[in-house]
Amino acid sequence: MSAEASPVAELRTAVFRVPTDRPEADGTFQWDCTTVVLVEALSAAGQRGLGFSYCASAAAEVVRDLLAPIVVGSTAVGC
Repeated sequence: MSAEASPVAELRTAVFRVPTDRPEADGTFQWDCTTVVLVEALSAAGQRGLGFSYCASAAAEVVRDLLAPIVVGSTAVGC
């Protein structure tokens, strides 16, 4: 199997809370840190894909519990 089309072997997630320089607000809510959820896809051929979103930490659980069982084993196609 080529490196360009290999199955996804694993999804890894990490959650980071990054403090802001000062409190930020959008008119309805104020916060003093930003949460980033990072997802790394690892292929059987050693390729890696990386994605992230600014969202609630619960998104990492959604990836682990619901998305990973669907994605792992599917074919990843490189660009």
